[in-house]
Amino acid sequence: ERRHAALLVPFIKKSVSALDISLKDIDYFAVGLGPGSFTGIRIGLSTIKGLAWSLNKPVVGFSTLDAIARNVLDALKDNCFSAEVAVIVDAKRGQGYFCSYRLKDKRLKRTSRYKLLNLEDILALLPKDCIVLGDGVGVFQNSLLRAKSKPEILDKDFWYPRGHNLIPLAEELVSLGKISSAFKVKPIYLYPQDCQLKGH
Repeated sequence: ERRHAALLVPFIKKSVSALDISLKDIDYFAVGLGPGSFTGIRIGLSTIKGLAWSLNKPVVGFSTLDAIARNVLDALKDNCFSAEVAVIVDAKRGQGYFCSYRLKDKRLKRTSRYKLLNLEDILALLPKDCIVLGDGVGVFQNSLLRAKSKPEILDKDFWYPRGHNLIPLAEELVSLGKISSAFKVKPIYLYPQDCQLKGH
């Protein structure tokens, strides 16, 4: 993650240069808010907040779980029938970040809050015959395969956010007016005790 911090800004500059534009030409910055790695979220968010503040540009923040859920559209392609979807991201300590969605007419609607749950609670919340994805699948796969809800597990290729799905996600949030500023955008931390300084 320290290596990512060192590479992030140069990568952004290289990408902008490849598109033959400048940072000033960008209308807004989109950034993942988590939940996930505390350090990774902090690095990405602080970088984007710095750029947005210095250029006086708005920020669009999205959940990592929402970004991963969009991979269902890639997996089903033209067969985007109605389906229940669940995203599980490994939260370590035998827990997972969880959120459920409903897919209909190639559109995803979130049907639960973002949650930090143990395996037992995740299994209890899984809709019947749902599609499951996210790297938490690798951690809990044996239990998921035996689950009464009989979930369909997507291949590992669909467990992580895909760059081409982030643009339509950000555009959708902009169309809904869910735009923030460098001062107001906040990460999604579901491990609050990890984000507090000792003694405070």
